[in-house]
Parts: sequence; structure tokens; C-alpha cells
Amino acid sequence: MDGKTGLNEAALERRLAVLKTLITEQERKLEVTNSRLTALRAELAAGQTGITRIGEREYLATLLRVLPDLVFVLDEDGRYVQLFTSEDELLCLPAAQLQGRTLHDVLPAALADQALTLIRQTLATGDPQLLTYQLRVPAGVRWFEGRTAVIPTTHAGKSLVLRVSRDITAQKKAEAALLEAKQRYAMATSAGRVGIWEWSLKTKALYIDSQSAELLGYNEAETLPNFVATWRTLLHPEDLGRALNLVQAYSSGKISKFEITCRVWHQSGEFRWFLVRGSRVCERGAESRHLMGTFIDISARMTIERAHAELLTTLKRRHTQLQAAAEVSRVVSSILDPDQMAQRVVELSRERFELYYAGLFLVDRTGAWTDEPAKWAVLRAGTGDAGQQMLKEEHKLEIGGTSMIGWCIAHRQARIALDVGQEAVRFENPKLPYTRSELALPLISRGDIIGALSIQSSQEAAFSQEDIIVFQTMADQLANALLNAQLYTQAQQEIAERLQVEAQLRRRQEELKWLNSTNRALASLLDLDQVIETTLERIQGLLEVESSSVWLWDAENDLLVCRQATGSQSDLVRGWELPLGEGIVGWVLQHGQSLIIADAQADERHCKDVDLFSGLRARSIISVPLQAKSKDIGVLQVISTVKNKFNATHLSLMESLAVTAAIAIDNAHLYEQTRQDAITKETLLNEANHRVKNNLTAIMGILALELQQPYQETADFQALLRDLLGRIHGMATVHDLLSEAEWAPLPMTKLVEEIAHAALGGLPIRQRIVVQVSSENPARLIAPRQATSLAIVINELVTNTIKHAFSGSSAGRIEVEIMFDADDKRLTTLTFRDDGPGWPAEILNETHSGVGIRLMRLLVRGPLLDKLTFYNDGGAIAKLQFRLVPLK
Repeated sequence: MDGKTGLNEAALERRLAVLKTLITEQERKLEVTNSRLTALRAELAAGQTGITRIGEREYLATLLRVLPDLVFVLDEDGRYVQLFTSEDELLCLPAAQLQGRTLHDVLPAALADQALTLIRQTLATGDPQLLTYQLRVPAGVRWFEGRTAVIPTTHAGKSLVLRVSRDITAQKKAEAALLEAKQRYAMATSAGRVGIWEWSLKTKALYIDSQSAELLGYNEAETLPNFVATWRTLLHPEDLGRALNLVQAYSSGKISKFEITCRVWHQSGEFRWFLVRGSRVCERGAESRHLMGTFIDISARMTIERAHAELLTTLKRRHTQLQAAAEVSRVVSSILDPDQMAQRVVELSRERFELYYAGLFLVDRTGAWTDEPAKWAVLRAGTGDAGQQMLKEEHKLEIGGTSMIGWCIAHRQARIALDVGQEAVRFENPKLPYTRSELALPLISRGDIIGALSIQSSQEAAFSQEDIIVFQTMADQLANALLNAQLYTQAQQEIAERLQVEAQLRRRQEELKWLNSTNRALASLLDLDQVIETTLERIQGLLEVESSSVWLWDAENDLLVCRQATGSQSDLVRGWELPLGEGIVGWVLQHGQSLIIADAQADERHCKDVDLFSGLRARSIISVPLQAKSKDIGVLQVISTVKNKFNATHLSLMESLAVTAAIAIDNAHLYEQTRQDAITKETLLNEANHRVKNNLTAIMGILALELQQPYQETADFQALLRDLLGRIHGMATVHDLLSEAEWAPLPMTKLVEEIAHAALGGLPIRQRIVVQVSSENPARLIAPRQATSLAIVINELVTNTIKHAFSGSSAGRIEVEIMFDADDKRLTTLTFRDDGPGWPAEILNETHSGVGIRLMRLLVRGPLLDKLTFYNDGGAIAKLQFRLVPLK
């Protein structure tokens, strides 16, 4: 008898019979479990194959990193060439340290020998080889199943194999659990040590064997006095309802067998999964009063199933992500506009990945957006109202600053914030208040960092390391597409610029052709007015302006004169005079610089009087100096009534024309001067002949006057000859001065000085006589035809002064003052005075009959001199008044 249950031997026999039945059933269940495990492996393999098929070649590397398998590429010497894994804790060393090492460098010697042998067998036979091994890694002691296959390529001249190692620790544990279960069933058959329980419906007593007690964490089997009350405390709350329903069904006789999977509290302090089966035990000839069944710990199996479910969920998520990435790839490959591409990608990313926000930043390399090259990352695309608002505000983040985007670009690597509240390097954007996790991905193409992609979620811990791989792959594709789009845009711009340059060259060719034609036309002209008219006609036709003009500098009068003009009221503008520096043309001539004016009405240098006279409201103006032989000779100007009519090309064209026009104008001036010189020479020759004739006539007149005098003595005759010689000498002096000046007008002051000194001649007294000539305008000129008459008068005045004023004196002074009328500049008064005793009375009362006095009075009666007055005032004074005849 069992003291704990109070059951007799007959009952034990019945139990043994039931145990045999249960063991048989459990073996069948084990076979089913093994079949399920095999199917599970097949499902996993099928899932992996599907992913590979979906991902295509370009996603192979990503899939190798995403799947939990360890993938190694080794050469024939067992050296690690390349590896892929998403579970670094399953590597015996960090991935960076494994690269380039051999199996014997990192694995135990026995395992390394075994693995190297397997590699050589694979290379020798060409058939895949399988190796199951146990290895201690950072995650603990793990079981792995490694499969090795030949790679049809070489590395550094050595053959390669691919080894895929899968963590089968959970499988091993499951197999161990199944083996343990089989052993328990076997032990239960032989010794009754199986997880078996029995419940008496009559006494409500519960029996569990020692194996079941161990499964629950007890040291030995116990009798639980109240089945329902005890299991209420042991069962998981979520499983309690189902269990109570089964108990009620058993108690009421509605069912004879039951099976339930539930979580039961273990003594270790955790819930474990158990499979509980039971059935009624019927005694011979009596009503069934017992329930009997098995108690199996299925926690390992449930762990595998959960892992399988999680893996399927992960694979489904990866499948969705890869599909979205493929869609993004199709989009970026179909759009060539960088801004449009960026906006479409962020919108698509937000929609497909169910994000809170997505934004794209590009590095401002040239400073085109911020005026600070390579300092800022500028937002170029953003989702939602917040994104559009930030785009309008030209949102930017400093590279390397306190933001995830800035950090990501500066360090050229992704940065993840699972909880943005705990992230130290992050820009807190008030326009995105619901961000809880964020991912910043660098956009790198051809080794250059061009920007970063910001991905934000409203959930904490929304991203994983595996997500970074998927998103980074998408970001890399986007970076390449953006760079290609930028290159395409740049190429289009270069093509447009090239076409523009070609158009400019064609236009320049036409302009040069026009300039060449104009140059030929101007080169064939020697008349100044024709040169200017041709210049204005050509420039007005080319630029289509309302007015044009040429202004020439009048050096004699210090004025800028409009020589020729075109357009409305041009007759009023022609001949206009401006001082140097006044108006646009005056400024250009003064500074020797060209001007291009967009709006003359807003320029203070513009002379508004020109608008009033011409009736033309000037807006756009080009004014360029005319320079010949490094000297400014005038200004060429065009006027338009349209604002901003002209550009730098028009200015260059005008300057080119101005050079040719200035040369042509200077040539015309030289031609005119040459022609005038010829005329002048002819005139001078005629003038010389005329002067000689006049001088001979004057001499003949003087001789006639002298012959009228009654000379008695020889001395009188000698005096006559001396006077005649002096007068002829004075006339000769005038002739020399005019000849030296090529019969051009003479300065009046110089003429008087030369005649006075010539009259003094070689007299001894000359050294003691002071002659002073003063004038309001020493540069005032006198015409040649008037100079001779004036010279004879001056000569006679000086001669009379010597004879009468200074006779017997040791010294004397002669003063000549030349004055001009304030209102009539041509009206001239010449005052001659000496410091002698004055004029004798016969001269003052005009009774003196001397030749000199008579000669002066005769000259005054002529057309060249007007009035001669004699009077005394501290000496002899003679005042001569006359009007200067025109110089030409």
C-alpha cells in the first residue's frame, strides 16, 4: 500500500496497465513531435529561400546580415576571407578581429583540425560537408551545425569555400528534452517513474509521481488535498479559465479524455509550459471514480515555436521593408530632378515604413544656399506640414554640431536614438513634438558624403540594428541616384550654357561683322560731319534706341559741345554746350570712364534740362569717352526710354565703336587741319604779298610827306633819313613778327614791346629809358592787318618822345597801358605816357606840321584805328582808341 495515496495492489496493477497504454501513446506523440521539428526546419529553409528569391542579387549581402546564420568565406588554408552575421555575440571573436586569421588562430586545436579537414574534403570531392560542433562564445556555450560548400572562385590564388553555421542550441535542448521524456516513459514502464498523476473524484485527493514533482520543482511527490484550489494558484491566470472548464466537464461526465497546454508555476519562480493529458479510469463492474494522465514539460518546444513565430514575423517585416526599398529604388531610377526625387523618396518612406516623419538633408558644398561652404546641412525635402514649413524657413543643421544629422554627416556613419529623451546629441525640433525614436543615415556616393536621411517614429525603440541595414541600403541607392541626378542636372546646365555661349559667339560674330562694316565705312570718310552722322546712324540702327549723340570738347572755350544728335528735337540739342563735369557726358569726359545707367531719372548726374529740350524722358543710357592719341576728345552717347535696356555686351560694343569713331573723328580733324593749313599758307602768301605791298605803299606815303617839308640844311636832310630809317625799321619789325607767326594774329602786348624797343634802336639813351607795357589780358590777339597800323603809331610815339621829351635828359620812362571795355571786349584803349615835359602847344592845338604827327592822324582816319587824343598830365599822354577787327 502507498501511504500517501491509500491505494491497494489491484489499483497499482490497473495503473501499470494504464501506464503501458500511455507510454505507447507518448511514443506516438514523440514521433509526431519529431515530424513537426522536421517540418519546422523545412519551413525555415523555405523561408530563407523565399527571401533570397525576393531580394535578388543586390539584396544578398543585406539578407546574409539579417538572417541569424553565421556565413563565412574561407580559403583552402582555413583563413577567414569574409563573414556576414547579425549576431556578433555568436562569434568567438569580434568580426574585425576574425578577418584575415586562420581557424587555428581562433578555434580550439581539435575543432580547428576537424574544420580544416572538412574544408579539404569539400574541395577534394566538391560535395557539401556537414559538421556539428560545440563552441564557447560571448553568448555562452552553443551548439552549431556547419555546412561547407565550394565557391567557384579564388582569392589571392587560393580556393574558397562557403561555410554556413546555424545556432542549433535550442534544437539540441529540444532533442535532449525529448530524449529525457523518452527515458522517463521508459523508466515509468519499468519502475513507474513517469510524470503521471491521478485524481480521485471521490476523495478529491491528487497523486503525482516523483517525476511530476521534479517537473514542478518539488523534491518528492506530494498529495495535494484540493485539486481545484491548488491548481488555481499554480496555473497562469490566462490559462485558468480553460482548465476550470475542463475540470467541470470531467466532473459532470461530459468528456472522458482531455488534453490542455498551459503554463504552471514552477518552484524556481517562473511559469513553465506543460502538456497535460488525462482520461477516466474505469474499474471492473464499477463506475469510474478516478482521472489519470501524464504531465509533460513542453517549455523547450514552446520556446522553439515562439522563436519560429518571431522569425516568421521578422521575415515578414524584412520582406515588407525590402519591397518598400525596391519601390524606392524604382522611384529614384525614374526621376532625374534632384529636388523632386528627394521629396518623393521621403514621402514614400514615410508611407511604406509607417513613419512619423522623414526628411532629407544635403551638404551645402559651394555655399549656394547658406553662403558658408561645407558648414551646413540644408533640408531639401520633408514630409507633412512640418516638413513644408521647415523648407520655407530654409531649415539647416550645422555639420558636426549638436544634432544627429550633423553628427552623422561629420562621422560618416548612422546614428540611432531608441529614446530621443536620452539622446545627448540631438536637435530638439519643436515642429516635431511626437518623435520618440530617430534614425540618421549618411548619404554616401562614390566615397563622398553628400547629405543624410532623417527617419523618425512616434514609438520608442522603433528601430533595430537590422533596420539600419535595410534603411542604409536604401540610403546608399538614394545617394547614388541623387548624385546621378545632380550630374544630369549639371550636364543639362552645361549644355544650356554651351548653347548660350554659342549664341553669344554668333551674336558677337555679327557684332564684329557690324563693327568691321562700320570701320570700313568710317575709314572712307574724311568729312567730320559725315563721320559723326555715319557713327550715329549705325549705332542707333543696331541698338534700336530713341536718341544718340556725339559731343566734342572745345578746348578754346572749355566747353563740351553737342556736335550732332539724332532723335526727336535733335535740332534743339545740337550745339548745346556743357561745362566739364556737368551732366552724364560731362562726367564721362571728366573721368575718362564709360557709364551704363539703368535709370537716368534716378541718377543725380543726369541733366534734366536735356529731357525738357528734347522732349525725351531718358531712362537707360550708355555714355563712353572718345579718346584719340591718349587724349579725350569727346563723348558718344545713346539714350533709351526703357529701363535696364542695356547690358555689358552693349557697353563693350559701344566702346569698340567709340575707338573707331574717335580715330575717324581725329582723322577728320587732321584732314580739316591739313586743308586749313594749305588755305592758311595760301592766305599767308597772299598776306605777305599784301603786307609787302602795303609796307611799300606806306614807305611811299612817308616819303611823300617828307618831300612836302622844306629842308634847308644838310643836317635836316640827315635827320629826315634817320626818321625814315626808324619808320622802315618799325615796319620791318612788324613784318618779322607776322612772318614768324606765319601771319597769324599777334599778342598785342608783345607787339607794343617789340616796336617800342625797336624804335629806341641803338641810341645810347636806350640804356637809360624804361619801357613798361601792361594789359588786362596779355594774351589778347590783334589781327595782322591791324597790327601794322598800330606798330607805326607806337613807333611814331616812341620816336617823338625821344626827340622832345628825353632830349638832353639822362633817363626816362615810357608806360603803355592797354584796356578793354567791360561790355564790348573788342573796344580797346591804348594809353601812351612818358615822364617828360609834355606835348608842345602846337601838337595839342593841332597846328604842328611834322611828318610823324601827320602820319599818326592819317592812320587814325583810316578803317583800322578810330581816335587819337594828345594831352599832358605829368608828362606827354597819347590815348588811342580802336575796335579790334575779327581775327579771321
